[in-house]
Amino acid sequence: MKCQCETYLLLDWQYCPVCTAPVLITDQSDELKSRGFHRFPAAFAPLSYRFGKHVADQSWFYATFCQYVLLIKFDPTQLVYFRSTLLDRYFCFVGPNPPVATNEAFWCAISLVTDRYFRRRAAIYSWSSSQEQQIVEAWYDLIDLAFLVHEKNTVLETSKIAEWSSRLDEMQTQETGPHLACQLCESKCKYGEDIKFMITNDPLAIGEARSSVEGKSDSQQIEQLAWFARLWTERTLCLYDEDFAFCMSINVADRLGWSPERVHQLMVPIRESCHIDSCPEV
Repeated sequence: MKCQCETYLLLDWQYCPVCTAPVLITDQSDELKSRGFHRFPAAFAPLSYRFGKHVADQSWFYATFCQYVLLIKFDPTQLVYFRSTLLDRYFCFVGPNPPVATNEAFWCAISLVTDRYFRRRAAIYSWSSSQEQQIVEAWYDLIDLAFLVHEKNTVLETSKIAEWSSRLDEMQTQETGPHLACQLCESKCKYGEDIKFMITNDPLAIGEARSSVEGKSDSQQIEQLAWFARLWTERTLCLYDEDFAFCMSINVADRLGWSPERVHQLMVPIRESCHIDSCPEV
């Protein structure tokens, strides 16, 4: 690796010993590239990159990012307000005095998890490369204003956030879902991938759901499933959405080992139990 002053550098150097410029990863391999690099190059200096990547590789960070995107669908202002939650969870993991600048390592982590998130979406929904690029660049335009410091104050308009979220929903809309019971869902498939990941990586929640349904009749299990789905929905979104709760119910039932045939047989009462008037109080 060479500095801008042509000095040869080692990967673990933070600054050039000749011109004292920060060491940036400018000759990245495909593995190191991120669309967030050009918006804040210092965040991809070797130490910041290694630290940010370690955070981005954690399943809890990806799950939190899934929640972040979901929240924005229902409340565009969460693009800004949920930053504090992301940072709180970041510091819980790295400790109060990490060895790198927070703004650098955190932007690196957010960039890397963003790239991973939308690569998965592009594969699942068969986006073209131009579709993926457009939605990702538009996302970076938003989080750039939310997370990075700029010389000129620029207003982050909620209408722009809502417009981006609506575009993402359109790109994720499908005629069929991954489960037989999805035919009763009116939001195919805006939530399923995020819900599946969050549930898979929360063994405590699945354990709670399993203990609540074991040894009970079908009607009691459906009631408990609805209770759990409502609890999870309101914890995740800070509000209640029937399609989200139904998707949560179906994914939890799948994780509990219910056969597709059984879920299909019970999908109508499951759907009815997720209706706000039928759902038990949390």
